[in-house]
Amino acid sequence: MVEKFSFPSMPRPTHSYPEGSPEWIWGMSMRLGLNLESTERNGASHLSRTLRSVLPHKPWLHVPIGKPCLDPKKWLEGSTGHDWQAVYFCVKPFDRDLADLIENECSASRTSVKQQAVPALKAANPHATQAQIGDMVGLSQGRVAQVLLENRVYTPKTNTPRKVAQYKISQYTKPATAADKIRATFGPDFARQLKDAL
Repeated sequence: MVEKFSFPSMPRPTHSYPEGSPEWIWGMSMRLGLNLESTERNGASHLSRTLRSVLPHKPWLHVPIGKPCLDPKKWLEGSTGHDWQAVYFCVKPFDRDLADLIENECSASRTSVKQQAVPALKAANPHATQAQIGDMVGLSQGRVAQVLLENRVYTPKTNTPRKVAQYKISQYTKPATAADKIRATFGPDFARQLKDAL
């Protein structure tokens, strides 16, 4: 049996948080341990459903809180309290695709997992230096720089149309009479209305 992660108590139910948020991932990680423990009573469908919803969000980049484990194997073992293969063999008879996904994630090399974590950590901590990110994942600053350079996304420069200022030039002549002045200021309808009213 492996030592489980300790999670803070949640002030709200897990489903009330946005999917993919750190709080949602923590809640789903707690739920994963409960689902594995209740598999004998409830079957593997709850366990399978929880794994399918949380795995795409790479929970090992968020759990445990404060210092993520950055390793799918350690996340699965810490969330359930069992070896990752116990989860694999529990899911395998019911959902072969999910079992293959678990096996692929957990058998990836530790270095590749660390390298996959670098862009996500940089996005989560935009002001962190490459040395600080390297300390978080256990890679050198040079390797962090290389990974960030490889994962850089270039966006083409878009040509935005230039704004052209248009000026309206008019010649204004001073009205000769009071009626012309009223017409020029308020419009011809006002002059007629005023005439009718008087």
